[in-house]
Amino acid sequence: MKLSRRSFAILIVILISILAVLASILFVRRLMNRDTIELTFPTSNVNYSRWQLPEGAKARLGKGSINDIKFSPDGNWFAVATTIGIWMYDAKTGTEISLLKGDRQNVKGVMFSVDGSTLIGAVSGGKIVQWDADTGELQTIIVIEKSKYSSVLLSADRPEMVGVSRAQNKIVHLRFNERSAPKPIEIKSINFDFEDTHSPVIGLSPDGRFLALAVSKHRSKRKTPIHLWDTANSKLLFTLSGHERSIQSLAFSPDSKTLASGDNFRTIKLWNMDTQESQVSFKAPISFSALAFSPNGKTLVSGGHDGSIYLWDATAKQQGWLGKIRRFFPKQRLTRHKYTISDITYSPDGNRLLTGSKDGTIRVWDANTGRQQLACSGHASEVVNLAISEENNALITGHFMNYQIQNWDTNVGHHLTGTFFNWETPLAISSDAKYVVIKDWSPENTYELWDTSEKRKRLTITGIEVPPYKIPTFVFSNVGNRLATATQNEQIGKFHIWNIPIQTKPILKRLLTNVKTIAPVYTLNGSTGSLSTLALSPNGDLLASGGKDKIIHLWDIEKGTKRLTLTGQKNAIRRLVFSPSGKTLASMSYDEIYIWDVSSGERISSGRTNEVCRCLRFSPDDTSIVSGGSNGTIQVRETRTFNVSNILKGHTDLVNDLAFFPDRKTLATASRDGTVILWDWESIKQKLNP
Repeated sequence: MKLSRRSFAILIVILISILAVLASILFVRRLMNRDTIELTFPTSNVNYSRWQLPEGAKARLGKGSINDIKFSPDGNWFAVATTIGIWMYDAKTGTEISLLKGDRQNVKGVMFSVDGSTLIGAVSGGKIVQWDADTGELQTIIVIEKSKYSSVLLSADRPEMVGVSRAQNKIVHLRFNERSAPKPIEIKSINFDFEDTHSPVIGLSPDGRFLALAVSKHRSKRKTPIHLWDTANSKLLFTLSGHERSIQSLAFSPDSKTLASGDNFRTIKLWNMDTQESQVSFKAPISFSALAFSPNGKTLVSGGHDGSIYLWDATAKQQGWLGKIRRFFPKQRLTRHKYTISDITYSPDGNRLLTGSKDGTIRVWDANTGRQQLACSGHASEVVNLAISEENNALITGHFMNYQIQNWDTNVGHHLTGTFFNWETPLAISSDAKYVVIKDWSPENTYELWDTSEKRKRLTITGIEVPPYKIPTFVFSNVGNRLATATQNEQIGKFHIWNIPIQTKPILKRLLTNVKTIAPVYTLNGSTGSLSTLALSPNGDLLASGGKDKIIHLWDIEKGTKRLTLTGQKNAIRRLVFSPSGKTLASMSYDEIYIWDVSSGERISSGRTNEVCRCLRFSPDDTSIVSGGSNGTIQVRETRTFNVSNILKGHTDLVNDLAFFPDRKTLATASRDGTVILWDWESIKQKLNP
């Protein structure tokens, strides 16, 4: 039957209407599920992942998290103080120039000498370290305080440093000489009670006269004060009050006459140092994490916890109702960063703005136009967990504090892509790198599986009940199709077993409806008291559970019944791991490791590690057990004898996770220092079996 022209037109209209409705539904669904941001990272032609490696290492992924950034006096370079040392960048191209030589250390602050020939770094352990800025060679190390600094400020204007030691309730103020290679010539201390306080925020005026300190008590409802000291005699001059919430950042104007303070209640105040009053304030929809004045003092730059950067008129009078309205309107807003701004600084000529963020990037902006000039990546913070794909050796890292995962090209040591979860926390990665468990904080006790290849939420997991502020433990089977979770209940330790379906909903249904929700196959009581750890055997048919009662239970997953009980460990069990063959199980307390025969339940070996353990992994052939410690070292021990066969040193902070590549030639270790080190396991094995 042949359609008339009118009937054909009606049919076309109906089809267009249907498509329009579908498109509208898809658009609305996309807006509702816009909870992730895909990250792309600028590539580098410099093979920086091979710089300054420890013995036995093949590469280092990541550059350490950002503690401080400074331009050189001529503006041609900028230095980044990180958790693994100081990186030098070309300020025009963003290219990595060097990682300064010497032992890897957590450098809290950095500054250039007056002529730019020397770099000075303040190490958290109380050391002042100096390098040649041109060659990167280590020059001197001076021990100032044998105490760990919680905050350090090295002035960009004068050769001065302020360090805060919360352990000793002390503020240390240093002045250096004016020569090209500065040395401390004056050291003063101010006593202050930091007990039960948040991290202190410090500021030092450019003329060297004022030292500002803002510190808030835990759970205190009082207004947060700012204490101002005279640095000449360490005398408290006055206290400023007015912020309703804890102060996050402080900055002095270039003439030292104004102090800016930003809090986590979305308010900035400008204080007159002569009158000790605040007559100007700014408001924004985000809390402030960093502040800086332009060299001419006319602009105040603020960084927020959402990655936004605001430029404010620092000369504003804010008189009358129009002036009060203007405090809500910045001169400019910059939005390339995705997460908290940690550092802001201007170039000496005031034409460029340098910002560092907890999203792992550093960006250089044209201070006049707001246009981004450069972006440098690789500075994400703590690496909590990692996984390696057997298909392409791609490595995925999870960053708990950055709300993101990152994909790495392990051949060149650079990022490929990343995913930022918009305040949802990645908690665990499956061993085959296919899935990531993320915590959705909006509904209580809701967790989701993120598909790393399809870059979407695949499943919603419900039914896990945990006390407030507790996070369950998640472990995957090696093939990634089975998941076990342990709840942190103080009375009885429960765990759930989940089967991950291979297929979910058809593509059209998936686009139009929510992701599939799955329930546990069954729930079992694991131990008396808190259940702190689980482990699934490689084939997923056996589960080990342990907790505060110091007892290990082995469960038959298919039947849901207990197979064996292992006793004899002296302290609470914090970590369990099966060997690749599934024949051996290792259990870990704070500084003890026990190795068990799974079939008989007998103890094979045990011993103390002389350090607090964080993670465990068997070697691919079961002959060695590798542990990561709180001091950043990795210990390799023989499984049968528990003898130490090797100690690997390269991280500057505790080791969170370990994994072997599928080819069995590389060991990857993840640390709180923000890096992953790839170790040559073949050369390490030769030392094990000479």
